[in-house]
Amino acid sequence: MSPVHAPSMAERIPRSIMDTVYRYIEFDAFKPGEAVIVTLMLAFLPYVLPRGLVTRVARRWVGPPAAKGARRSVPGSGAHD
Repeated sequence: MSPVHAPSMAERIPRSIMDTVYRYIEFDAFKPGEAVIVTLMLAFLPYVLPRGLVTRVARRWVGPPAAKGARRSVPGSGAHD
């Protein structure tokens, strides 16, 4: 099973082209503004939404990030035991 990954630019461009061709064939028109909006939705929403959810779950599980320059004590490492 392959890990889930964000679509690369090489995967996003064909999606945009296919959407543009579909809209031209189906509606006999091309609207550049609409094409840009759909492209942004296809390109960024599938990446941004899961990333935000995963970050929230990870912060609850692991805890908030340590302050800059602060050291975390690792149990059993001998540091601050």
